[in-house]
Amino acid sequence: MSENKRKFYFKKGKDYGQQHKKNKKDSNKEKENIVLEKVNCPLCENDRKEEIIEFSRRMNKLYYTCKQCGLVYLHPHYHVDNQKEKTRYEFHQNSPQDEKYKSFLQPCVDKLIPLLREHNKDQKDNEIIGLDYGCGPGPTLSLMFKEKGFTLENYDPYFLENDKVKQAEKYLENSGNQDNNSDKIAQPFHFVTCTEAIEHFKAPILDLKKIIDGGLISKNNGLLLIMTQLLLTDEQFENWHYPRDYTHICFFRPTTFNWISKKFNSNLLEMDEKRGIIILSFKNNENKQNDEIDKKNSENNENYEK
Repeated sequence: MSENKRKFYFKKGKDYGQQHKKNKKDSNKEKENIVLEKVNCPLCENDRKEEIIEFSRRMNKLYYTCKQCGLVYLHPHYHVDNQKEKTRYEFHQNSPQDEKYKSFLQPCVDKLIPLLREHNKDQKDNEIIGLDYGCGPGPTLSLMFKEKGFTLENYDPYFLENDKVKQAEKYLENSGNQDNNSDKIAQPFHFVTCTEAIEHFKAPILDLKKIIDGGLISKNNGLLLIMTQLLLTDEQFENWHYPRDYTHICFFRPTTFNWISKKFNSNLLEMDEKRGIIILSFKNNENKQNDEIDKKNSENNENYEK
């Protein structure tokens, strides 16, 4: 049975099925009459309408794809409000007590720790500090890193505030001010993780700028790990489980992360398409010459463009 034909009846009252069908039919008619204007890409901010292409009308929603960065994204008309979004996150059963969830996150720990030690040879493990950006209501990754001797602070826009995130926001707000140095973060994080979060961002460019341009991540060997399931082919989308979560609104191709890497002048260290793990490293421009990692990044970028 195709996904569009599936019906989930959460209420068992008399005549609910009939009424559900009627309401759904009326709702579909209303949606057919909606006229929506194209919107700019929420990642690369591309405003050239000829490069913003209608991609899918799956589940009676409208998705676009951007020719410049490759992002697939849901039209804002179908975004849910903040309260409904928060309720959805609270419904998730992800927690440190969930061994299956910890197994799901374990590759992030396994991949990052050797890189952190390599990039911070002059520091002990307990001196390497990171930030879990978008940790959700049950922070788990921070405890997994703690077990290995590393410190990982938490931040979530709905559940956990973080002083450095506030400082980064203030720094970006005052970026046009020449006396802005007082807002700059004195000790940025050695690494930032963003696992199963970026697909929820309504404007991912703003969050990436906050992390990178706002000074949250160190430009001296800082590492950014992003985990999100990747859209490997256009055909994958129509039967993919990922869009079924109504809080998932941005979908990333491998080439999209190639664009992100170039946009923020970073090195693409790893692209694990199976697990959806991407690792970027950041260095000051003057430290990049004759660097083997740059060579590896160039080779990776060529592969992802093919």
